[in-house]
Amino acid sequence: MKKSILSAPYIMWIIILVGIFIEVYFLPRVFMFEPNTLAFVFFFFTFVYWMYFFIKAITINPEAPRRPEHITELVVTGVYQLVRHPMYSADIILAWGVFVAYPLISVFFGVLWLTVVMVVWSYIEEVALIRKFGDAYISYQKKTPMFIPKKRK
Repeated sequence: MKKSILSAPYIMWIIILVGIFIEVYFLPRVFMFEPNTLAFVFFFFTFVYWMYFFIKAITINPEAPRRPEHITELVVTGVYQLVRHPMYSADIILAWGVFVAYPLISVFFGVLWLTVVMVVWSYIEEVALIRKFGDAYISYQKKTPMFIPKKRK
């Protein structure tokens, strides 16, 4: 399989961190709305979501944080039955929880940047995973949402 620097997770995190640094450094630290107790309760639930999805994803598939060309097996069980990208899902949900708890303009744009980069990165990874696993991954895509779990029947 052809190696692509674009599928390297450390590159994604460098892009995210540089963008967040620029936003935090240049944007004003002004609240968009007043945080309240409900915001911190929401943050708590996003943190629990993050803990569950991130830890379960790593436990079930220790290869998950690697580049797609290094992944040897398509995992479709556990949290991978709920979403195709449980670690990205967890990071995005937690980031929005941080924003709700600390609704600063700079935090908003940092979270927005993180979300956009992770969504774009997910599509880049999916192209590599389709190349690697073919129809098996396409079938998995059709029945499993990308980030937000479906309501169970």
